[in-house]
Amino acid sequence: KKISSSGINVLFDVVCLFEKIRKKNRKYIKNYLEIYIKADSKIIFQRKEKYFHKVKTNNVWALDIKPEFPKNADIVINNNFKKNIRQLSNFLLKKIKKKFK
Repeated sequence: KKISSSGINVLFDVVCLFEKIRKKNRKYIKNYLEIYIKADSKIIFQRKEKYFHKVKTNNVWALDIKPEFPKNADIVINNNFKKNIRQLSNFLLKKIKKKFK
């Protein structure tokens, strides 16, 4: 909040699975923009890119613990893993520009 209040644009990546925190961010951060990257957890686990996807562990989000997905995200991206990162980032950039016009 302190940095964005100084007129500096801030972009930060947060895995925030609690609605209470997202509401607080929206309330206190001017021009807050919430981006929800939606992906099928079954596909994520099949890709086995993280250690806890490869080995059976406990307390894994979307597997053992139910996350609180965003209800009112400003931008939603459906990631089906068929588009490359450049395509997704170009799509996101267009959406962000549109929001701030």
